[in-house]
Amino acid sequence: MNIGTRHNFSLMTDLTSDTQKKVLSTLNLGGVEYIAFSDFALRKYVDSRYFNTIKLWVNPTEGNYQKLQDAFKLVNKILPLEQNKFYTRTEKPLLTVGPHSKQVEIYNSAPGLHPDFFNHIYKNKKILGAGLIAVPVLNENDLYRTLLQTPKKGADIQLLEGKYPQLLQDRHQTNQVRKPVAINWNEVAPQLDPYRLLTDSGFKHIPAKGLIGSSRSQTFTNGDTKVVMYPNNDGGRLPFFLDQTNSRRGGPIDFLTWVYKNNYAAVNQYLIQYLGGIENYKKAVPVAVSDHYKKSTSHATSHLTDQEFAQIRLKELQENYQVRTVLNNPAYLVKQRALALPTIYSPEFYKQIVDSKGFNLSTKQSVEVHNTAFPMRNEYGITTLILRNANFKGFPAGERRDGLWISNPVLRTKSDLKFQLKNNSGEPVDITLPKGTKGVLLKNQDNDVEKFTFYFNDPAKVGREVPYNKVTVAGNQLDELTKALHPLQVQRIVVTENPIDAISFHQISPPATDENRMYISTGGQPSHKQIEYLNRIIKEVQPNQVLLGMDNEKEGMKFNILLLGGIQHPAIPQELRIRSIVREREINDAEAITKPKEFVLTLEADRPIAELIGVADRIASRINSYVPEGLSKSASVEVLKSDPGISSQIAIVFPKEEKNLLLVQKELVSISSQNAQAEIFKIVRPLNKDFNEDLKEIQQKKSSISYELGEIPHVQKRNTLNVTKADVQTLLELSTFSYAKSINQAGGKTTDRTISDKQSSSVEVADPPSIQDIDKPVKRPKPRL
Repeated sequence: MNIGTRHNFSLMTDLTSDTQKKVLSTLNLGGVEYIAFSDFALRKYVDSRYFNTIKLWVNPTEGNYQKLQDAFKLVNKILPLEQNKFYTRTEKPLLTVGPHSKQVEIYNSAPGLHPDFFNHIYKNKKILGAGLIAVPVLNENDLYRTLLQTPKKGADIQLLEGKYPQLLQDRHQTNQVRKPVAINWNEVAPQLDPYRLLTDSGFKHIPAKGLIGSSRSQTFTNGDTKVVMYPNNDGGRLPFFLDQTNSRRGGPIDFLTWVYKNNYAAVNQYLIQYLGGIENYKKAVPVAVSDHYKKSTSHATSHLTDQEFAQIRLKELQENYQVRTVLNNPAYLVKQRALALPTIYSPEFYKQIVDSKGFNLSTKQSVEVHNTAFPMRNEYGITTLILRNANFKGFPAGERRDGLWISNPVLRTKSDLKFQLKNNSGEPVDITLPKGTKGVLLKNQDNDVEKFTFYFNDPAKVGREVPYNKVTVAGNQLDELTKALHPLQVQRIVVTENPIDAISFHQISPPATDENRMYISTGGQPSHKQIEYLNRIIKEVQPNQVLLGMDNEKEGMKFNILLLGGIQHPAIPQELRIRSIVREREINDAEAITKPKEFVLTLEADRPIAELIGVADRIASRINSYVPEGLSKSASVEVLKSDPGISSQIAIVFPKEEKNLLLVQKELVSISSQNAQAEIFKIVRPLNKDFNEDLKEIQQKKSSISYELGEIPHVQKRNTLNVTKADVQTLLELSTFSYAKSINQAGGKTTDRTISDKQSSSVEVADPPSIQDIDKPVKRPKPRL
């Protein structure tokens, strides 16, 4: 339902009565799923069409019946309809409301359209205004089908054919829609191999745009149409298709409806053929992933817990890609990415950038190619790698689940720390860590004895290209070290699409002396699972502020908006949180030429609809304030769901322009700041596409770039994470400890030398070679076997 004064409805005469408007408004407020057909819907396309009765097709599901009941309760009425009658298909109205001259009739079916198709038809709906009320109506294709199956509609059919000539060409096919439906599309969808769907539909793979069998996106073309497919093989989700040419998105069934131009009978026939005949429908074995994916991984992992998956995944990656625990060859980052060695080897990124080899999916053999790898992990271990070299960027085949790339949490000494260890010769070695020493605590595993390495900025190495050192301790030395460290405090978390962007940002705009940061990268579009894991991290470390630094383009801005609605910062009370997501409005072929492309921003909150309407009006007003005076306002508000005591959902529709996304970002940040009484979110926008492009520009043009970060806001925190043995497990999950531990358990070998109470040493990080010799591997101490 559209609320307020900013709407884009036609100026045609409003023929709806007050009773009809009240019924439509009540259904909208109750969140009832319905769509109008017959004479009223025809008025969307033929302004002169007169009507008396508004016919509504409601989705005949149990949940929608409950919504219909709730809608009647809003006006203190009892729904005069038994539940069993609601599901029994009939061509007669289930319910009639209003006087004879101006009625609203409610049906559980529409002529020529099967109830199983309601959700797909609803997704392609149009909106018709009844005064200021937004009413969903059938699009011209679906309306045409109903008219063909309705007696005495010859004149209306001719009117619609006159406006949309292509409908006449499809008439023979649309007449087939009434054939019996033999299969349930939702049942079939998980069994569909996305690669076969694309191949059968004439699409060809573009090798440069993603590897077949990868867990990441892959691009396919058919003539001028470009489709990006996301396998989403992570334990249940369906593959996802993004039609970049026609600005639409959806699952396997949606993809088929695009291919067959909403001819549901043709889609049904294809699915029957896909399954090898209707007799094989019930026998079909679900295919969650394609055969390409099955061949590319040696483990069927979809049934595993996250912990079991991480253990198997690490071993598989270690065997296939020969993953090291350190970075010995930084050439790619220095030469191709303009990163400096002090940045690459800083404590924040130690062991979060590593070396690996390549892997050939066809031969199942490791390849002598050097990759720079960025481990993505959850609290249990590695889920995948982000792989980069001068000629390649991508991911290993397989799931990534909720994995994120996470920098090490920085710790600082709160007092001078002096202790004596012994080296391999038994000679005493004095270790001095002055107050304020910055470093990270990493865990090693050796013969089941817990040992921790502190990798730190070494004052004794100031002036060297890599001024860092490390010392490994256990037992009493570990106690002394942890007692001398401040509790973990993170002032800022910086979220980017890729680790290289995060590291570049660190080099361009390093933390202040008293600022601790964590950097987190999603590896592309943030998934629901990744946001859940990000929230667990935020709940644990309680940062004062989250900086969102996704790419400076439309997709990156949409990711920022998704994160603004998904991140649950402790400073915002649960009842004030607003979930947000922005998508392109789906349009059909007939609209593509005349209808401008639009974004739809969906807001959802656990609060009354009136409060959410106020938020939506504020955002729409911001967008409309940039529309020149005298022109129609470009942003409109529409209520999607209103469940009293549960949640409310509202949509804002606005032109598909980058400036509007920038305005939405700004308003959502401002609203969050008001709710938290502090600027807990901040959008940091690169000047170029991303922060690495900014860094390259700085080096090429010998210029400087600065980002206005402002002061770190003060946020009341519940507690801090002390670095003691009692709390060290939580710290493990935020650092590389689990990574180093898993490597050893999987049979790999670390390059760390270790010490204990009886055998101690101080191990220095070797100085890197000069830049002209950077292709040669950095010399490191040999591992002790």
